[in-house]
Amino acid sequence: MAEKIILYYIFLIFYSMSLHSAPSIVWELSGEPCETRDQALSGIKNNTEAFIICSRGDEFLQATCNSPENYHCEISFAGGKDRELYMTPKDLDYSRLHDLFSRYAAGEDLSHLKKEWTLDAHKPGYITAIVVVLAIIAVLAVIIFSS
Repeated sequence: MAEKIILYYIFLIFYSMSLHSAPSIVWELSGEPCETRDQALSGIKNNTEAFIICSRGDEFLQATCNSPENYHCEISFAGGKDRELYMTPKDLDYSRLHDLFSRYAAGEDLSHLKKEWTLDAHKPGYITAIVVVLAIIAVLAVIIFSS
């Protein structure tokens, strides 16, 4: 009986460790949750008003469409209390963006991007700032054109 209890506790420990070992993936398109990667990526394709975020635990990968087939991308690495945000040195095309998000969602370690991308220590809310500015412009446009 004691052996079964010990085995049960060992099972619970390994089961709980397996639940925490792979963080769940969360997709968002312009602030709205998406059920799949394909839904999020198809929503940003050639849509200069859209942005996507793929969250994996405390880290995330995000992108915005600058113009058709031209995407700015950022990745955040959780480094204890300090969050590190890296930006692509040049914009990506859609196929490279799709590949990058697919690899990220699959759990691939993309820490090598720290050497290839630019550390943005002073602008951690770059995409957020873009979204806010676009929202303000949209509201002003509606007010101006509705008058």
